[in-house]
Amino acid sequence: MIIRLFLMVVLAGVQIVNVPFTSSQEGLKTICLRGILETYNTDAGFFVLESGGGFYRLVFNDEANIDELFPGDDLEIVGQCEEDRNFLVKNVSCKRIQDNENMRVIYAKLSSGDWHDGLFRVLSTSWQYWQVNFASKYIGMKGLKREIWYTFKGHLDNHLSQTLHETVLLDKIRPRIVGAKLKTIDPKSGMAVIIDKWDQEIKVQLEMTEKELEEKFVENDYLKVTGYQNVLDRFSPILFGKIEKISMQSESVKTDFIGQVVAIKDTGKTISCQVRSGWLIYTVYIPQEIYSSKLEQGKWFRVQGFRTSFVDKLITATKLTPSQAIFYGVILGSDLTVDELTISELNTRLTWRARLNDRTKLKNYPFGAYVKVTGKHLNPDHQQIKDTSIKELGLVVGAINNINFVTQTVIVCDDKNNSYTLQLRTEQQDLEEFNFEDKIQAIGRIETSEEYTLISECVISRYITNEEDLEP
Repeated sequence: MIIRLFLMVVLAGVQIVNVPFTSSQEGLKTICLRGILETYNTDAGFFVLESGGGFYRLVFNDEANIDELFPGDDLEIVGQCEEDRNFLVKNVSCKRIQDNENMRVIYAKLSSGDWHDGLFRVLSTSWQYWQVNFASKYIGMKGLKREIWYTFKGHLDNHLSQTLHETVLLDKIRPRIVGAKLKTIDPKSGMAVIIDKWDQEIKVQLEMTEKELEEKFVENDYLKVTGYQNVLDRFSPILFGKIEKISMQSESVKTDFIGQVVAIKDTGKTISCQVRSGWLIYTVYIPQEIYSSKLEQGKWFRVQGFRTSFVDKLITATKLTPSQAIFYGVILGSDLTVDELTISELNTRLTWRARLNDRTKLKNYPFGAYVKVTGKHLNPDHQQIKDTSIKELGLVVGAINNINFVTQTVIVCDDKNNSYTLQLRTEQQDLEEFNFEDKIQAIGRIETSEEYTLISECVISRYITNEEDLEP
């Protein structure tokens, strides 16, 4: 009863400034905070309060009217948290503090906006350009990405239309997924240190219970880490995290592709060959039991095995099978006099002449179409193939909203809110180089079912990489 009366007094208007006190409920404490509603996502049920330089995830009680809240609101909140997990506040009730200043919150993206007369231009949801003068604590906008929506709050200019001053960036706490090795973990506090593939240490603040962390994880485990991070500081801790053990080494990724042998090396003790896939050349180690006398420079082989290092381009083969030439390309033109298509192999400087048995199909493939090419490559000294089969590939542009390191799949969402599951060609890219909200271009075979749209044998690349361009 005493606690309930206290809460009624607090929410009646008493200012709260980061002063927690322990409740009578064992194991929990009641915490009182005042801060800015930094992240507001009703669809995901994810709300973050920025208070006193720290970030707190809020889980509102059933009586809280969250529909009346807006990003950037000044809030007084009361809730409950565990002694060692005070960053996760549950059963939250809140009071919104009225802002007497002439403030405005806009939801906008960094599209064709750029620095202009010392101000930054952004495009709002009403398709109006606003000029934004950031507060002094923001030095440039490194970390933000074009075509991604953000929330800005600033003082509305009394004379210039659609202009904000002393602007702060809201919803900067964005999803982050990373594969890494566990260096240290403190189950009691929920704090861990991980090491990513570039040997960079990152602190992780975990929401999981002390018992769960103590029983399931030990140092040197390889993990999938899911959480949130400040987009303005790529070295900042990962917040509100969860970890999942992955039962394979960091870069031991299953791979299956068709490439061209460009060199063979036999030392008497070990056999290896260099195999080209697109613009990448892998060193493939071949166990004696799968070695084939058919292995020959210039020939095409299907390589099945495990990619042990993307950086050093190393693969340990489990099976090698002779194959026809298969590659992705772009149609450059056709020659009806010799029944040939001219095709540029994707991401290389190689131009191929592909002869079709059925000349009536030459007109089916327009200039610029992405295609999968299969045929007989009879002479390694010439980029010409015969008995060619052509299959058109799909092209999708969207932002990543999920990554699975185990299955090497990615889910992207395009501008029309269509979702695609991408099944990657693991020899073509390292998935750990991509992250949440990266805008990518995906090329592959599109297969549609009632449940989802799959793009298989997919090659991805960054569609826009303009973080550095956002500096004034």
